Amino acid sequence: MEAGAEGSEEGQAGTLVADLTDTPLDTRPTDTPLRARLGEATPHLVIVAIGLWLTRSFWFPGRYVVGFDTYAYSGPNLEVTERALRQWHLPILNDLIFGGVPHLGNPSAGALYPPQLLTMVMGTNRAMGVIVTAHVLLLGFGMFVLARRLMMSPLGATSAGVISMAAGSTLTKTVQFEQILVLAWMPILLVAIHAVANSDRKWRAVAGLGAATAAILLAGHPQLVYQAMILAVAATIGFTIGSDRWRRLGYVALGAALGVL
Repeated sequence: MEAGAEGSEEGQAGTLVADLTDTPLDTRPTDTPLRARLGEATPHLVIVAIGLWLTRSFWFPGRYVVGFDTYAYSGPNLEVTERALRQWHLPILNDLIFGGVPHLGNPSAGALYPPQLLTMVMGTNRAMGVIVTAHVLLLGFGMFVLARRLMMSPLGATSAGVISMAAGSTLTKTVQFEQILVLAWMPILLVAIHAVANSDRKWRAVAGLGAATAAILLAGHPQLVYQAMILAVAATIGFTIGSDRWRRLGYVALGAALGVL
């Protein structure tokens, strides 16, 4: 009888364990793959929607945003670059002003910045609007990725991305063409520096830092480039201080040097 009782108790215990481990887990509602993907995509969709709304005057058909610098400086520089490229040579000299001035050597002209090739297919006015819109979105996504790397929640990171796009200081730069191009890459630069300091795949991070550095240098406005340099130095100190991560400073310097080259 004792053996039977023990067997009975073991049977009941086994049934109870099975009930506790199998049945609730099998019947517990779980997120479907589609639902999970939608959850992951929501922050990106929010950033895209708000970014497009903020820049609607730049890309909406029939609308253009033209400031004094756009008309007198940025637009003509793009025209010089486009004219040279259509003739299959580098835009070394702008011979339309002051008896001829350097064009390829003028950082603000951004003659080697790849997105400017859009003028070849869209025309100067429309291409400038699309480029500005794309860089505002890049700024928002860059801030989102940076905030997530710094352990912010998805909601906090999304808010950081939206605020960075909607800030008055950002929207002011949208009519200063060369400046928004540099500003948009700053969060990506910080992401790359953080990755070099923390990632296990340091060589991939070094390559990313080189690409971000090159984009900032090619994009244009020297004043914003100087500010990006100061921000990069401060971020490097902040990301590496107080731990063994300072040993990665050489890799940070290598990534920056690759970008300069």
